[in-house]
Parts: sequence; C-alpha cells; structure tokens
Amino acid sequence: MRAKALAALAAAAVAVAAAAAPDASAHSLFNSAEQSIAGYRVQVSTLPEFPQIGEPSQVLFRVTDSDYEELPGVIMRVRIMHDDM
Repeated sequence: MRAKALAALAAAAVAVAAAAAPDASAHSLFNSAEQSIAGYRVQVSTLPEFPQIGEPSQVLFRVTDSDYEELPGVIMRVRIMHDDM
C-alpha cells in the first residue's frame, strides 16, 4: 500500500521545470519510490520512514536530471489523491 501511494505521488508530479533557487539542495531519499517524468527523475519519500497515524509526517521530493545530477531548484505541481479520486 505504501509503495503504491508513493508511486502515485511520483506520478502526480505532472509539471516539472527547472527554476533558479541558489540555496536549494537535495540528498538521497533512502525509503523512496521514483519515476522518470519528462526527462527528470522524481523521487518521493516520507519522513519518518513509516508515518504513524496521528503523528506529523512530511512528504519529501527530490528531482534530478536524466544523468542523476541534482537540480539547483525546481517548480513542481503535485496532486495528492486518496483511492484514485
């Protein structure tokens, strides 16, 4: 279920474009799902690794080019859906 949800989030990153953001940086997301979209590699992960009901969680995104080079900044639109609705 978690892998399906992460894959759905990665697929939902529809519009990915490079933008200027000099202070942005990224690191490896170890508990992530990834997908290539429009020549970019999009990784989606959660923090903590196993979110708990009633506890705060974060959804993390990492975007690289097709050569796995981190981009200095990204503009992204994400749609999060429940049960494909």
